[in-house]
Amino acid sequence: MQDRFKRMLNDLGLNLTAAEEEVLLRRNAAIHEGVLDRNRESIDVARIFTLEGVLQTLVMRVALALLGFDGMVVDYGAPGWPMVDIHRRGLVEDS
Repeated sequence: MQDRFKRMLNDLGLNLTAAEEEVLLRRNAAIHEGVLDRNRESIDVARIFTLEGVLQTLVMRVALALLGFDGMVVDYGAPGWPMVDIHRRGLVEDS
């Protein structure tokens, strides 16, 4: 399943950050269990909030790319919610 997501994102011209890769790896738990982190004994709340922002941004990027949008979007997974290129062209660092 992950390969299909990556192919779709590649077809849309969307480059992934390491944080977005992590969210894709955790998608099963998020969808079926309602959590992004299965290790309930040591939950890093700040990290979970960050990953939720990363997921929100990724979903938004996919939806806008499907609509043909090509511009800047808000990155809700990064501190200060900066504007970033929807395709993450020239990506140097991750959220």
